[in-house]
Amino acid sequence: PAAPALCNVPPIRRWNALAEQARTALDTLRSEMETYYEDRSEEWQESERGEAMQERIEQIAELLESLDQMQQA
Repeated sequence: PAAPALCNVPPIRRWNALAEQARTALDTLRSEMETYYEDRSEEWQESERGEAMQERIEQIAELLESLDQMQQA
């Protein structure tokens, strides 16, 4: 759905809603990437490509933690 007009919503509520949308998208991304990673062979997981994928998954997890901290503040 379209976001409400800026003048109708206090900024903090709008920002929290946007942060939650970002969190949902990042959580979906992390989940899909983890499934892809886990479906690969152990040999692939230990390869450079597998290690790079694991690093990206960890970076997304860190972003999610940062969003959680921001919303708790």
